[in-house]
Amino acid sequence: MGTGVAEVMQCGHGTTRHCVLRYKDGRRAAMTLNPGTPFCAAVYTTEKAETVNTMGDFFPNLLASILDFFAGAETPVPSAETIEIASVLRAAIDAQKTPDQWIRL
Repeated sequence: MGTGVAEVMQCGHGTTRHCVLRYKDGRRAAMTLNPGTPFCAAVYTTEKAETVNTMGDFFPNLLASILDFFAGAETPVPSAETIEIASVLRAAIDAQKTPDQWIRL
């Protein structure tokens, strides 16, 4: 979804945890950790919904990209996105201390 995250909130119940991202332009994204559920992705827009249930090559491909990067290849992710991901992760960790409250980046 690119850069522009303004706030992060942690919520959920029991072992299921949700991390909600609110973008400056009003968009939202959510990540759910539900132990025992396979790794998958769902993307919803105003036009359509897409679900990807087969992610079998995700981690091997990720590792290959990481190794290529350390071998001198260009990063496949823009620097601005990498920096924002680090900020989102920090805010998500902080948000675990205050569930159901927005934490600004």
